[in-house]
Amino acid sequence: MKQAIQVFQYDLPVNLTVLEEGGYLAVCDKLQGCLAEGKTAGEAVANVIDVASNIIEIRKEEKLPIRLKASKKRNGKKSNGIRRLLG
Repeated sequence: MKQAIQVFQYDLPVNLTVLEEGGYLAVCDKLQGCLAEGKTAGEAVANVIDVASNIIEIRKEEKLPIRLKASKKRNGKKSNGIRRLLG
């Protein structure tokens, strides 16, 4: 399952995977180190949103660039996924 989230002004696609041992893994490939687990899909997405927010906040505080990897394209088009607006 793929979902795109917006943390501040960043559009971050998230891949959600069901884990064999139970629970879910949410990974944002565009932002290095951005991944999280949860017992439910919603919990995994909420956790990865927190991780993304923390990564971005720390990089801003340290005056470091926020480097986002380019989105992967499907059939020559950018994958949009589902959008969820966050404050």
